[in-house]
Amino acid sequence: MLHGMCRYHKRAPLVGALLFCALLTAQAAGAQECTADRIDERAVVEAVFDGDTIRLTDRRIVRFIAINTPEQAHSGQPAEPLAEQATQALRELLPVGSTVGLRFDTQRQDHHRRTLAHVYTEQGINLSAALIEQGYGFAIVVAPNTWQVDCYFRAERQARAARRGIWSHAYYKAKPAATLPSETRGFVRISGRVTDTGKSRKNIWLDMGTQIALKIPRTHLQQFADQPPENLSGRDIIARGWVSFYNDKLRMTVSHPAMLEIQD
Repeated sequence: MLHGMCRYHKRAPLVGALLFCALLTAQAAGAQECTADRIDERAVVEAVFDGDTIRLTDRRIVRFIAINTPEQAHSGQPAEPLAEQATQALRELLPVGSTVGLRFDTQRQDHHRRTLAHVYTEQGINLSAALIEQGYGFAIVVAPNTWQVDCYFRAERQARAARRGIWSHAYYKAKPAATLPSETRGFVRISGRVTDTGKSRKNIWLDMGTQIALKIPRTHLQQFADQPPENLSGRDIIARGWVSFYNDKLRMTVSHPAMLEIQD
């Protein structure tokens, strides 16, 4: 099937055809591991906004679970490096009019009211895994949507080992927590030592110096059963997630241990 599809897409412009076939070939092994146990719904693609967001013909916006790709330009901010390449890679895999399979997880909608789903091509390719494996996005997990988390992070390890895409670009290196600017916002990876831990009624807190604190909601503590957050005190880690500014300090919510890399 892959050979036939690549032969067909050689009629397209050379760059697009090569990109499409490279993605399909690289994803072949990963797709076998990341296959859907079910498809909850099939729908038709109307537009691709970026590497992890599409619009369906029924006007729903679908945000892909398990991946965060570079941001396109918005709100006066320039596009991040490789944003256009990630978007183009998804457009090659999902031309307008394509049918996709949606596999829902525990939470079906985010706070922006976008539909959340694991998204598959008609050929059964897991699109998040395909793009992660090619270095077009980071693997992420936001509890309670934890289905196939191990598979997605295996795909990322392959991309890292081969230094594909974001893994060879200086912009995406982990940023030291101690020197993180207070205006930092959005998705970022930060590195540093857990200098203190604390508890509040709703959260566990991990301070990485004085600039930023990691917030682990108690509602997701079951995810950390094998890696209690308190045990990270004094450890060097890399955390990934979305940074905001609240009460004179940067904050990052972490709901699953896969978003933390222990360095020592």
